[in-house]
Amino acid sequence: MKDHPKDKKNYSSKEGYTALGGRVRIHGFSEPPREKLDAPLSAGGGSVRVELKPGRYSWCTCGHSKEQPFCDHAHREAQTNRKSYKFEVLEAVNAYICMCKRTNNPPFCDGECEPFE
Repeated sequence: MKDHPKDKKNYSSKEGYTALGGRVRIHGFSEPPREKLDAPLSAGGGSVRVELKPGRYSWCTCGHSKEQPFCDHAHREAQTNRKSYKFEVLEAVNAYICMCKRTNNPPFCDGECEPFE
């Protein structure tokens, strides 16, 4: 099992890495960003605790989704270059998913929420 890389460029790796004791496989952005990402819209400060069942998920990175913390493709209508962030749950797990959209450990909250204007 590979641990979470601190190097942000690895977030878009399609090979992925595992998290939460090997129960979650991270795939990265649906389309790797080519330029600096637009600032996200906060969907709430901190995190939300979610019971994740085995399956594939898309985490909202733009903050526009009405299905928070997950993507409903609202980024397609919004003026943003942000796309969804894919992950797969291999075994049921409770996780704290980031709502501020500025985590350094997507899609999980890293507790380092930045203030919003």
